[in-house]
Amino acid sequence: MSEILLPASARYYYIVDKNYSYNSNYDIIWSFQYSVSGFNQGISQLGYTTFLTTLSSTTLNISAGQYLCTKQSEATNSITVLSGTTVSTANPFNLVTVAFDTTGLFALSSTTRPGLTSVQPNALIVRGFNSQLLHVLPLSSTSFTIAPTATQTIRCIYSNGAQTLEIAYRDSSTTTYTTLATVSLPYRFINSGNVDSVSCGISYCSPISSSSLSSCKMLVNNMHIEGVRGNTLVEVLTSAPLA
Repeated sequence: MSEILLPASARYYYIVDKNYSYNSNYDIIWSFQYSVSGFNQGISQLGYTTFLTTLSSTTLNISAGQYLCTKQSEATNSITVLSGTTVSTANPFNLVTVAFDTTGLFALSSTTRPGLTSVQPNALIVRGFNSQLLHVLPLSSTSFTIAPTATQTIRCIYSNGAQTLEIAYRDSSTTTYTTLATVSLPYRFINSGNVDSVSCGISYCSPISSSSLSSCKMLVNNMHIEGVRGNTLVEVLTSAPLA
């Protein structure tokens, strides 16, 4: 799918918190609260993502519509990736992207990235550093609402060492999170310099692929990020061989 149909009133954005960056050698936990207005089930479209990125600039030629303001790669940054026993270099747009899409088009195969051949509406979708499709969860099997009118919180826990990503949520009536998915990542990033270069962000698009539908609004607040900032002291310990 390559054609993107959006009206002049479409809303879309890609926002990265560049105030702080985090060290990928340690777990990164981030969350945000949000609510949606103007959504009508069956006739409205919206999708949003939350992601980790090493991009140093937020001034980007983003791809709206079914790409939800993400791209497959960005030549301005470079990372080292270990996948199995293979070490390679890549230029990703995002290190990992978590999407919530009422149309399911974010998971669809296109000329620029692999994916499904048929659409799964109202889905949680995870794509990796080179846009590989890692996970698709039909949200009809859960109590999660993509477009809540009341405040809802999404939390993600990324572990580079364990190669896992956990996605959970809670509504405003509880402090307990419900896990939506725990995704195994078939790669990890090699941060031999032990530097903090990873930032968190959010993107949004409404409608996704329609020139006739009006847009919905999403209000985001209280984005919170936990991780290690700054280079950490690494000491290599050696000892004589045991007898």
